[in-house]
Amino acid sequence: MFSSTWEWAWKHWTQRQDIGPGPRWGHALAYDSARNRVVLFGGLPVFAANPADVRDRVFGDTWEHPPTSGPPLAAVSLTSIVIAPPALHVGQTVNGSVALSGPAPEGGVTVSVSSNLADNDLWFGTSPGSVSPGPKAIVIPANASGGAFACRLHSAPVFGGGSATITATRAGMSRSITVSVSARTAAT
Repeated sequence: MFSSTWEWAWKHWTQRQDIGPGPRWGHALAYDSARNRVVLFGGLPVFAANPADVRDRVFGDTWEHPPTSGPPLAAVSLTSIVIAPPALHVGQTVNGSVALSGPAPEGGVTVSVSSNLADNDLWFGTSPGSVSPGPKAIVIPANASGGAFACRLHSAPVFGGGSATITATRAGMSRSITVSVSARTAAT
């Protein structure tokens, strides 16, 4: 009922001087987590000269208040990498995916995918038709919680079989998965 704005600063309340909405009641107030701001809509004036004309004085305005202090929003982190199926034969291409702890921020995020094998042995790409030697950058678009890639065992490692470790890395954080590899040619 007062014409003042208070902001929660993660430990205490602070009164803010601003040019904002006037005093009102019966309004709608919500937090928009996607845009990290408080949104206020409508309401009725507090001091109506004649209570009978309140219906004609309904506010239809919208106000937004972005944060001015507090901790930054948590950055999304890399949570997992999956290869299906988790076994590769020479000439076989399989699908992989990486998952984030939440939606990617505006502008998306980039995840690097690589392996412990020689670049010419295990190839990566953003789709089965785009695989080529060496590590690849997988771009996860804004608001997506994960991304897909393809990997192909192009040639058998020197030892002819065993396992390979495929690693996804983002912002210094890595997640790995071990898959079996075989010199046997994939069935067609």
